Amino acid sequence: IQDLFSDIEKDLIIKHLLKGSRWLSKYENPIVQNQMIASMNALYWINRITNDSSAQKAFNKRRKKILESQNEEGWFPENGGADIGYSFKDLDLFAAYLAETDDSEVLSAAVRLMGFTSNFLHPDGTAGGDYGSRCTQHIFPYNLEYFTKKDIKVADQMLTWFLYNFEQKRIIHPNV
Repeated sequence: IQDLFSDIEKDLIIKHLLKGSRWLSKYENPIVQNQMIASMNALYWINRITNDSSAQKAFNKRRKKILESQNEEGWFPENGGADIGYSFKDLDLFAAYLAETDDSEVLSAAVRLMGFTSNFLHPDGTAGGDYGSRCTQHIFPYNLEYFTKKDIKVADQMLTWFLYNFEQKRIIHPNV
């Protein structure tokens, strides 16, 4: 992969990544935690690629704020409350991050979020809806597959529910 770019291109890419890191470190939108988690992931990757101390500091600060924002019931705020579709998005983002790290605190937060989210999977194959803060119903299944491989029981139960209802063509899935 190192051979893909010239030294000039590599320097330019690093420069733009660090500029993005500085921007992300200045701006937050805690009202929608899915965006905060996505920015945490971006900061993680920027730091990993650049090994820049300011990117590392910004990542640590963002990660801490995200973990502190988790409600005692297990959900992360989306426009002032819990939302099932965005909880699935949060889980997807956490799974992408955890696939590259061994972060037990984030894993614990994700398991608590799955425990909360699992209560809103309906027998008819729908999830969430009007009672969520953003009224979403979509499901991102990648995270369920990832967490099932980690032997997390609630993830296995949720994946079984998803696969059955997907086969029955009753799932609202963002790719369908």
